[in-house]
Amino acid sequence: MIPRELKSAQAISDEVTRILYLDPDVIADGKVPSAPPPHRLREPDVQGCNWDMDCGRSARGHEVALRAAIENVRGRWNLRPDFDIRPRERSLVMVGPGSRPGVGIDDGTTATLELGGIPVMIDGVVSVGTNGRYRGTIAVFATTLEQHEGYCVGESVEFSMRQVFGAASH
Repeated sequence: MIPRELKSAQAISDEVTRILYLDPDVIADGKVPSAPPPHRLREPDVQGCNWDMDCGRSARGHEVALRAAIENVRGRWNLRPDFDIRPRERSLVMVGPGSRPGVGIDDGTTATLELGGIPVMIDGVVSVGTNGRYRGTIAVFATTLEQHEGYCVGESVEFSMRQVFGAASH
């Protein structure tokens, strides 16, 4: 099996779309479809790929080109893992002035997520929408690594409240 790079769902969709833009038949049509987001497979397939994509309606008339682009990217990249979900029996640790467990995370907070059991510190957390989603920047992994499981220090990431193990307001 060929080792695959770990990439985000957005990076995978962007790469499939980029490859579609190289197909002269697709370009001649004047309507280049954008790739849908990949979905994670329960288990990697026989080639070792852990995701796939549905062609959907956006590829109408270009299903073959889209499938070829998908297979090209599936041969090179795997979908990186999601951040761990905090077990229900493990309470959220909130520290700092004005901390309110169970209420949410204030903008500007530093959050601790986990990725395969490795703590990941996220700085500059801000709420994105009203559904308990947040965005922040990876500050450091609890290892000496600059990257882990396809994530890099300095990368902007989005996550849910259920993925937060701890938070510290400033």
